[in-house]
Amino acid sequence: ERTGATSPRNNYPNNFVRSQEHLLQTTEYNPSPTMMPPPGTGLAGAIGERHVICFVGLPARGKQFMAERLCRYLKFFHGAQCKIFDLAIPKLSTDEAVGDALGAYLEEEDETATTQLLRSLEGIEDDSLDRLKKNVDSGKIAIIDTSDAFKTQRRAWAGTSKETRWAMQKHLTSLRVRVKLLFIEVIVTETNLVRRFLRQRLAVGNDKDQQNAATNKDTSALEAKVDAAQARIKEFGRSYVTIQDDGSEDDLAYVKLINYGDKVVTNKIR
Repeated sequence: ERTGATSPRNNYPNNFVRSQEHLLQTTEYNPSPTMMPPPGTGLAGAIGERHVICFVGLPARGKQFMAERLCRYLKFFHGAQCKIFDLAIPKLSTDEAVGDALGAYLEEEDETATTQLLRSLEGIEDDSLDRLKKNVDSGKIAIIDTSDAFKTQRRAWAGTSKETRWAMQKHLTSLRVRVKLLFIEVIVTETNLVRRFLRQRLAVGNDKDQQNAATNKDTSALEAKVDAAQARIKEFGRSYVTIQDDGSEDDLAYVKLINYGDKVVTNKIR
C-alpha cells in the first residue's frame, strides 16, 4: 500500500510504501534522512535469500566498525533485513545460543510477504508458491562479529580456524532454509596503522592521554599500553589461522580485505 500523504518538509508526495516510512525518520545514525527510501522489496538485492557474513581477522583491525557500517548500508541502500550478532554479549555466550539465534532469525518467514502472496495466489497448491514467494520476500542477512575478540577466540562461531569455519558451514546447511555463508577477513600488514588505531582507542576515556597525545607531550604511559596490547595480539595470532589460499578452503566464499582496500582477494563471490 502506498501513501499519498504530503511530506511536511517540501510538500512532495510520499511515493513509497508505508512499511518504509520509518527509514525516513530522523535518528541518531541518520540525522538528515533523504526524501526517498531505499529500493522496495522488488528491487532489493537480497530477494528471498538468506546470507550469513562473518568478519574474521586479528584484533584491532576495525572489524566491528566495518560490520556496523555494512549493516547500515545494506538496510538503507538495499532495503535488506540485516542484524548483527555480537558473540561477546551475554545472550550469545555459548555456541548453542548463537546457533539457535541464527536459526530463529534466518528461518523466520516474512509475514508481510507471505500474506501478500497468499492473497494474490489463493488456490494455488503446487510448488510454484515457494518459487513465486521469492519475488516478495526481501531475504535476511546476519552479520557475525565480536566486540571482544580475545574473549571469543575459541568459539566455534568466531571462524578463527579452518575447523570452525567448516563447522559453521555444516551447521547452516542443516537449517530449513538455504543460507549462503561469506567470510570477510580483514588483514592489516602495516604496523603503523595498527599502532595508530590502538593509540586512539586506548586514549578514549582518558583525558590525560588524549591531552598528551594532542599536544605531543609525554605519552610514555599510553605507548606502554599500546605495546601491551600488541603483545596480546601477537599471542592471539599464534593460534589464529588465516583463510587458506592453498586450495583447502576454496569451497568457501570469502573476501580478503588487505590494508583497507589496497588489495582485495575474492573467492566464490557471485
